[in-house]
Amino acid sequence: AELVKLNSGQWGALPPPVFAHSLTLVGQEMLVLFGGFVRDRRVTFGAASGHAGSNAVPTSSVHSLDVMSLEWTEQEVEGLVPSPRGAHSAACVNGRLVVFGGTDGTSLAAAELYVLDHTAAKWRWHLVVVDGPSPPPRYGHTLVVKPPHLVLYGGSDSHQMLGDLWVMQTDVTPPFRWIKVDPEGIPPTPRVYHTVCTRDDGLVVVFGGKGPSQEPLSDSVGLCQHRDGRWEWSRPPQNGASPPARFCHVASFFGARLIVHSGTSDGVVALDDCPVLDTAATMWLPQSKLTGCVSGRLRHASAVCWSKLFVFGGYDHVGLRNDLCILQLADSSEIPAPLTPTSTAQSILGHLDHSALQMPEADSSVLGRRRASFGGKIALSQEVGLMSQRPSGAGGSQYSYEDVTGLLSPSTAAGPDICDGLKLGDSRVEERRYGQGVIEFLMNWKGLDHWCHWEMAPRGSPWEGQRVLQCPVGQRQRLGEVLLQLAARAAAIFELEDRILSVDAPCYVFGDIHGNINDLAFFGEKLWPLGPRLSPARFLFIGDYVDRGYCGPETVAYLLAQKVIAPHRWYMIRGNHEVRSVNGGGGDRSFRAQCRHRFGEEMGERVWAAVNSCFDTMPFAAIIQDQVFCVHGGIPHPLTTAIVPGG
Repeated sequence: AELVKLNSGQWGALPPPVFAHSLTLVGQEMLVLFGGFVRDRRVTFGAASGHAGSNAVPTSSVHSLDVMSLEWTEQEVEGLVPSPRGAHSAACVNGRLVVFGGTDGTSLAAAELYVLDHTAAKWRWHLVVVDGPSPPPRYGHTLVVKPPHLVLYGGSDSHQMLGDLWVMQTDVTPPFRWIKVDPEGIPPTPRVYHTVCTRDDGLVVVFGGKGPSQEPLSDSVGLCQHRDGRWEWSRPPQNGASPPARFCHVASFFGARLIVHSGTSDGVVALDDCPVLDTAATMWLPQSKLTGCVSGRLRHASAVCWSKLFVFGGYDHVGLRNDLCILQLADSSEIPAPLTPTSTAQSILGHLDHSALQMPEADSSVLGRRRASFGGKIALSQEVGLMSQRPSGAGGSQYSYEDVTGLLSPSTAAGPDICDGLKLGDSRVEERRYGQGVIEFLMNWKGLDHWCHWEMAPRGSPWEGQRVLQCPVGQRQRLGEVLLQLAARAAAIFELEDRILSVDAPCYVFGDIHGNINDLAFFGEKLWPLGPRLSPARFLFIGDYVDRGYCGPETVAYLLAQKVIAPHRWYMIRGNHEVRSVNGGGGDRSFRAQCRHRFGEEMGERVWAAVNSCFDTMPFAAIIQDQVFCVHGGIPHPLTTAIVPGG
């Protein structure tokens, strides 16, 4: 893979060489670098043990990176600026940076929680007022978001390694409190300079670090919260060759795969590797394709945005670094639907495939840099292909599937720079539900339940006496708009697929759904409870998605959303009801009638036509593992395209 290095002359105000800093994805297209230690001469490893050394200078500077233009900006900040520090921890709570702890090399930072508001013209720091005890001061710890909690774990208080776990619930009415929890199960060894990452479904994974006897660690431990509120540590069995024990490394989730980079096992030599833990298959993957893609280093920082891993700073045997390294985590063949910015699907769902967008010709220097970067230099490592599906991450999050519940906004009640609490609103805010969060809210049943409500069908309807999913009148127009976007986006994916699909096993096959949302919900709860992206299996639906059942529009919305989210896990072929002459017939049970009933005559006709245009692009057969032939009921006519896969 190619190593992308940027220089300050061409790419804005590059941060100085730095280590023990944080790099956090904030929003969809911005990385924020905060703090760390800077110095000009070679760094000895004394800095990695918590003592920065006589030459290291702590900083509280803030730099931002536009991941589209790859341009750095040094931000002028005001307010209650945190003291200069490194070895702190940072996380993003719904678009705002949160920082806790760290050290200036001689003393520990106060146990205070800071929030950086970047929405104003000049960025401003605020101090969050917390009721009750806080985690003791520390460095080398981790802070992550596990919705709706901030989770703080481990580190060192300069005397001993810590193994305590603290959580702050962020979806309650202020004041907010840190709570020390004692999860069930066998706890991890107390540690410092480890990593903790949150998977899209909320699973927290601890990896590596330095133990109480200064030993490097190689274990990976899961942390989850049960529905009854209990927290539990888990140690699933793992296959594959485990990577060397390490600390001072970095790690980020990309879909279900934990990407670990470098670090050190002995405190002197940086490991030049990038092991990958597939948490869905519970196995470490071979590393040969990644070794050397980004040079080995330690005390650096990383973040995943879209399908790319950004690594910045740290140091190696030569000295401090300030190069930006970018690693492509999925090759172009994994990106199912390259769209142009003028595509009809981009307005709501275009964030899903920024890395696949083809930039329009323009004279703008920024667009020129974006095109050169994402169309040239960092169209990296076509052979890497870490994932077989698109991530979240976006992120969600990125487009990230970061499910932070609410908005972090400072309150002026206690002064201009004091936050009374994390003012976190309901996760169902308008812009999240109908903007970039469309996919997120359709990807699980909790989300679908929020779009619609389970009610008894009205008297006189064909479904009288049955429990059905009703879309409230106030939401129907917007759900119709979402369906228009989903249909266009899914059609772009279907058009790139073979007419006869080749599907790997294991694979679940589903017959006629016919608008039966109850059965589809049951399948989802039992077979893909974490969503198809995090499932090792594949799912094949062999037609007849509409008509007869009461919930045709909602069923189609869910199926197409899953196709967009996990195109290489979720497959759909065409049935005889995916034809206008069939689903456009009369009667309350027809898909056309349901669209008109849900969205009104005009919008209903548009949705019906758009979804049928999507049906037109569907494959019509599939072969599983070259052994099982799947088709709904025959080959539709007229047949004008080759039917051989790849033909």
